[in-house]
Amino acid sequence: MKKLLLVIPLVILLCFIFSCQVKKAKVERFMEDGVEVVLNFAISQNKSVNPVLNQILSIDTENEDLVEFGLNDIYGFDVSSSGDIFIFKPPRSQGNFILKFNRNGEFIKSFGNRGQGPSEIQFPIYQKINLHDEVSLLDAGNQKLLVFDGNGGIIHESKPGLQITGGGLLLPLTNGNYLYRELEVDPSSDSFGVVLFLIDSKFEEMAELGRTSIVNPRRVNQFSYPYPVITWGLSNKYIFVGVEERRYDIHVYDFEGQLIRRIRNEYTPVPFSEESREQVMKDWQGFESYRKKIVMPEFNPPFQHLFADDLGRLYVVTFEPGNNQGEYMTDVFDTEGVFYSRLSLRLYLPGGIFQGENPWDSWVTVKNDILYCIQEKVSGHKELVAYKIMWE
Repeated sequence: MKKLLLVIPLVILLCFIFSCQVKKAKVERFMEDGVEVVLNFAISQNKSVNPVLNQILSIDTENEDLVEFGLNDIYGFDVSSSGDIFIFKPPRSQGNFILKFNRNGEFIKSFGNRGQGPSEIQFPIYQKINLHDEVSLLDAGNQKLLVFDGNGGIIHESKPGLQITGGGLLLPLTNGNYLYRELEVDPSSDSFGVVLFLIDSKFEEMAELGRTSIVNPRRVNQFSYPYPVITWGLSNKYIFVGVEERRYDIHVYDFEGQLIRRIRNEYTPVPFSEESREQVMKDWQGFESYRKKIVMPEFNPPFQHLFADDLGRLYVVTFEPGNNQGEYMTDVFDTEGVFYSRLSLRLYLPGGIFQGENPWDSWVTVKNDILYCIQEKVSGHKELVAYKIMWE
């Protein structure tokens, strides 16, 4: 019996040491060019946190009652910290552009009417709701920035003197700076740039956060398609930026443009499927001279979208098929950049030929551990679905 009593603590100690070694093997931390790099290694699904998603509401564009309020399509959306939902209508739709719902999915009001006068909108470019719960948008028609409060009252509008084009972004941050995305168009160039900047209150550049380029198919003999990915997410104090050319290497900045951390993840490339190849040809139908120039990749990029929640967790939507038809696996990283969970999500993300007026940023979000996303129904109509995330 005494020998057994001595062996039990030894076994417990060895198990503890082994478990620590396993945890260490999942992630490496090191400094690179003065910046912390968190390198994550692939782990099996059963060794990560496996949250449960419980659907709690749906806002369906096929609901006849909502059609009466002017909702027949969802162009984008976002959610305030209190759970109010703001749905953005297509720029060419009739009536007010923004519809407000409460946290239970009940319609409250609409605002943002069409026009060229004060507080009116001609051609909206929608943005995320900022951390002040302000609903800001750009108006490409009137070349101005409008900021509304949660009740649709105008806080201020301005003409920043920046060229506002489709695909633009000028999001007010809590410290007075702006997250700014610019399309660099040079008619004489073989490509144009998509650049994400941090600029100050005087609209002066502070830092370049990410850059990619899109080939002009008119000026080249061949070009790669789909176009390269650049995507971003915003938490309570960080900006997460992913650029395809960096591979699975997400840069984390503070609101002053300082690079705080780089989150890397080992992954297995997903082949570019025959179904995807057929979709590319469908996207370019009617542009026969360009279709002949397309070179499709052997593999998909490491990710197709990313977003962050209000606490600072990072969610990276991969191309890896999920548990059910139409779903994709989404990697989740904690506030320190360490991988710890995966979600199988069905999301509607815009694709097809690049068009600057397409919404880029407002398709999925997490607030107060509730995941909101747009999904496409079998009928082709869209619905906004919310799930409560039950973390283990």
